[in-house]
Amino acid sequence: MTIDPIFEARLGPWRLEAAQLSAHLAGCARGESKAMEGLYGALAAAIHGRLVRMLRNVTLAEDVLQETFVAVWRNAHRFDPLIGIPAAWIWVIARNRAVTALQR
Repeated sequence: MTIDPIFEARLGPWRLEAAQLSAHLAGCARGESKAMEGLYGALAAAIHGRLVRMLRNVTLAEDVLQETFVAVWRNAHRFDPLIGIPAAWIWVIARNRAVTALQR
């Protein structure tokens, strides 16, 4: 599978070792807490930064970040590495949670 170079350039830090992140998601699907630690360590800071900019509230961003990783843990079995990029899949979950938080 090839990725459009323009799209790949726009991903920047989101293109963190897709194979490694996919392996972490597979581990989460099997209930391995170390896999979640790996995902969180690789992506939490970048997602948090984007959420703070999007929500303009650090506390709300932290809440959404936590909701995001709980949703990732519960839904990791749904991720298909043949269809998507792991970091992008997780960011969509975070963005959707942030939009919901703004609507409250």
